[in-house]
Amino acid sequence: MMFRQRWMAIGLPSIVASCSPTYNPPAASLFGQGATPNFARETETSPKATSGPLAPLEATPPTSPGNDAGGIVTLQLSDVIRASVLGDPRIAASLENVRMAQGDFTTTALLPNPGLSIGQTLNPFPGAGFTQERPGGPPQLDIGLSYALDGILFGKRTAAMDSARRAVDVAAAERADLVRQRVLEAITDYYDVLQAKALFELAKEAHGQVKTLESITAQRVTLGSVGTIELDRVRLALLAAHRDMLRSEADVDKGMARIRARLGPAFARPSLEVGGSLELATVPDAPSLTDAMAAAEASRPDVIAAKRDVERAAADIKMERRNAYPNLAVAVGYTRQFQTSLGVPDINAWGVGVDTTLPLFNRNQGAIAKAEAAHRQSIAIREAVLLELRADVEQALREYKVAREVVTQDVLGTLSAAGAAREKVLESYRLGGKTLIEVLDAQNAYREAVRLTIEARAGFWKAKHSLNAALGKEVLQ
Repeated sequence: MMFRQRWMAIGLPSIVASCSPTYNPPAASLFGQGATPNFARETETSPKATSGPLAPLEATPPTSPGNDAGGIVTLQLSDVIRASVLGDPRIAASLENVRMAQGDFTTTALLPNPGLSIGQTLNPFPGAGFTQERPGGPPQLDIGLSYALDGILFGKRTAAMDSARRAVDVAAAERADLVRQRVLEAITDYYDVLQAKALFELAKEAHGQVKTLESITAQRVTLGSVGTIELDRVRLALLAAHRDMLRSEADVDKGMARIRARLGPAFARPSLEVGGSLELATVPDAPSLTDAMAAAEASRPDVIAAKRDVERAAADIKMERRNAYPNLAVAVGYTRQFQTSLGVPDINAWGVGVDTTLPLFNRNQGAIAKAEAAHRQSIAIREAVLLELRADVEQALREYKVAREVVTQDVLGTLSAAGAAREKVLESYRLGGKTLIEVLDAQNAYREAVRLTIEARAGFWKAKHSLNAALGKEVLQ
């Protein structure tokens, strides 16, 4: 809550009393705000496949996030995002930037300390004291108390607080933009792992199919219906399928290594898994470019930071212009004169005065010119950010539309037909009605169709979240 000080009168009690105001940046509904981003709800994980050709590839163990089940810890998307945000040292460092800006605001809002001076003057040299015959002095003790009023009378303190407050807002928006980027990276790594796992299951299935084909071919060689050359070709295909399976497994391990590195040392364990599915519950329509740009300009943290930086620069100009006013302080003093050596009693006296500077030459021209240049620079940077924003939004929209069109094609019927054709060709080969080439072609066709479907679904999830990140909030549910 913004701190406000109302001055009714200036006196010793109000001068002595100090204040320690704080300022928190305004809350905003930003993409990736805080440790539990609003777009990463637990419902984000799509439902598991229960039927269809991809069902065996998308089955997920029913393990709750963060719980051990047989020594395996399974994390859902929201858990990966939360841990990535909390475990990223750069995000922690950006939070300190906000706190440092808050500290600057507190410094500018604190009341100035009063000045205290104590001194004794007109003292005689040792051995040559003041007497009635040799009058001098008399020695006196001076105690003075001063207080600067220019910060209050000329608005310097208010202008400095306004500038510092806007610097806090800029730091908070920059931190939110860093969170947005890190969250999108975590989402991309998450779906890369799901894609790699699905492709690994597909490779294992393909390896099993080729082993079955090897067994059938061996039986046919024994019966003499085919030559041994066909068995050699099947074994070569089996070797290739085994290599594909090993590569797919390595891709899963590499993806999990990236996830562990992003989550931090607390998750550096080989039993860590990610849960979820590439199954699509809904495929929302893409927003129009006009609506997308309006949402992005209102919600993207980097755009908000650029706009707030322009406001901060304008506040700096006002602050520097206020600083051009003279320094002004009032002072009140007490004097004790020691004059008994002169034959008269000691006396007490007091005085009041004003200290000020005369801004004849230095009227803060350099700082004002610098602040004005910084303001023009911040405006140019804001315009550049808006231009880059349009390019980002247009690219994200285009990628999402392409991904949506790909996944909405009728591929499930094609997969079912390819799977049925594969089984029929294999059975016909068992009975001698099909050649080995036809069997291998049918298996390759099915495997390629499933692979394309897996990649299309993973690409859709990533394109969807990339568009949300480009807009700065969850537009696509």
